[in-house]
Amino acid sequence: MGALVVPGLVPVTSWTSLVVRYQNAAAVKNLLGPWRPPKWSQGSSAQLYSLTVAKIVSVSDIQHSLVVSTVNGVPSPTAPEGTTRLVGSARVSSESITYFFDAVLRVEHRQDLVRTEHPVQSGASIVDHAYLRPARVILEIGMSDAMGSFTAGQFTSSSSRSVSAYQTLLDLQNSRVPLTLSTRLNQYSNMLIESIGAVEDAHTRFAGKFQVVFSQIIVATVATKTVTARPDQTDTTNEGVKQPVTPTPAVQSLPGLETFPGFGGGSTAGKGASGSW
Repeated sequence: MGALVVPGLVPVTSWTSLVVRYQNAAAVKNLLGPWRPPKWSQGSSAQLYSLTVAKIVSVSDIQHSLVVSTVNGVPSPTAPEGTTRLVGSARVSSESITYFFDAVLRVEHRQDLVRTEHPVQSGASIVDHAYLRPARVILEIGMSDAMGSFTAGQFTSSSSRSVSAYQTLLDLQNSRVPLTLSTRLNQYSNMLIESIGAVEDAHTRFAGKFQVVFSQIIVATVATKTVTARPDQTDTTNEGVKQPVTPTPAVQSLPGLETFPGFGGGSTAGKGASGSW
């Protein structure tokens, strides 16, 4: 950028030289306004990296009545009497918040595949299955105290933007809420912040340099099955009427059948116990 001329001061060549001269980023920001990088007018559409989280903003209780008819304490739709009770439910409202960083210094994408190996008596191990490990992304970002936010009111909760950004990352990690990480190469969903590293040196007096490690979680799908509230009546099921059945002639002629207890049919009826099937 060109030289900046401040009343009563010698010209300076950059925003950084002004901050170094005054040792106060807030004062320089108030004097000249926040520094804005190229393509600022394009807003969030020009940003390749962002972090989106869905936050609950309000919870409202809804009360409705439910008539429950019972017979001897068991719910029954045919019972003449009924009791009315209040059943509460909650309506949750949420909104998505997207965070944009001042600078992305380095991004490392990691996607591994695992093969299940089984040793055999001879030759190489056999593989009968393979699966993908959860994605892993390492993001190195930079935050400046002299720069304006891409979104109004973002990173203003602390004394400086760098401290505010660091505290925001800690809050997102502590909340354990799945995040959506958008990068130039891919968009990752269901990401959690695994670790946060911060480096402070002579060059981060009015800035912040953070390393954030994201790891993906695999969400299981749970199926629900509706079970009736009626009691089990299996022990009182009518089994019907049992009738004796006379064996057919082919069965009666089988050798040695007269030795079976209760067999009384055929030509061997006098040799064994009388009776029928």
